[in-house]
Amino acid sequence: MKKSSLKFKKFLIAFAVVFFLLIGGLTYYSNRVDALLYPVVTCATPSKGSLDPREDLLWGNGISTVVPTASVRDGVLWYAQKNEKGEYYVHTTQVQVMEQTAIYTKLEEIDSTISMVICDSNKEIHDGDRVLVKAGVM
Repeated sequence: MKKSSLKFKKFLIAFAVVFFLLIGGLTYYSNRVDALLYPVVTCATPSKGSLDPREDLLWGNGISTVVPTASVRDGVLWYAQKNEKGEYYVHTTQVQVMEQTAIYTKLEEIDSTISMVICDSNKEIHDGDRVLVKAGVM
């Protein structure tokens, strides 16, 4: 065999090994790589109560909920909910705003399954989008 032919075969084997290792690594980490494309959201936990500490916890027919003002836009509450696979999706619901300050908004009672309201996002989000939850703040 010629020396150049042997060099070419060694190069081809090395290239094939590196190629298959790269493909294997990308396949193994594909969920993590895919997750980098999702919007990252910061969430807060809704709490029961009032904006005025002298006011009772009961308001009208139910207990009011306090959420960050950034979670409510034009009477719509934005929240993230986890599915059975552990993935988070954006959902929205109409809410009745009772009182609002620059930081917090007091709402009528909301669905008890809402445990994470969205305060901030690094990209534009829409109802039904899959997101990564970065942190909780409240």
